Formats: sequence, C-alpha cells, structure tokens
Amino acid sequence: MGRPELAAGPAVHAAVVLGLAALFVVASLTVDPADGVPIGLGIPAPPLLLLGLTWSHPAIEDPYQFDGLSTVPWLAVTFGPAVLDVVLHGAVMVSVGALRGRRGGPRPR
Repeated sequence: MGRPELAAGPAVHAAVVLGLAALFVVASLTVDPADGVPIGLGIPAPPLLLLGLTWSHPAIEDPYQFDGLSTVPWLAVTFGPAVLDVVLHGAVMVSVGALRGRRGGPRPR
C-alpha cells in the first residue's frame, strides 16, 4: 500500500499555488489604479514567489526589471514559476511511481 502523504503532496502543492494565484489575480482586478499602489497585493505575492524558487529568482532579485511588461506577461514571468514547480512536482511523482512499480515497491497514489 502507498504512503498517503506522498499522494497528497502534489494535490496540496497545487491547491496552495492555485489558491494564492487566484487570490492575487482577483485582488489585482478589483483594485482601482487611481487609488495608488495596491499594498494588499503584497500578501499573496511573496509566498507565490517562494513557491516558484529557483525559477522565480530573477523576479526576486530585481523586481522592477519586468515593469515594462503588460499584465498577462508580467503574471506569467512573476508567478509562472510557481505553476511550473507544481507541474514538475507532479511529473516527479509520476516518475517515482513508475520506477517503484517496476521494482515492486509501493507506488504513490
């Protein structure tokens, strides 16, 4: 029988990343640019950047280098790494499951 904590890992990872990304997008769409800098958007942003390490390192090192981009490319460059990590986490779990299946060991579910 597989270990349940291994099976829940990618699902929890994906839920956290997608939840934070959705919170950020919804919050950014509800802020009126005329009101000034949206300080509240700083709440979901740091965890998303950290969940995308090492891919998000350029955005952390120099956060102003992407200011010239429009909204969608900026979101992709800044928070896309967190989504990439979710995909890689799932791919690793599938690969580990396949290897364990060949060796007769428990497979993650």
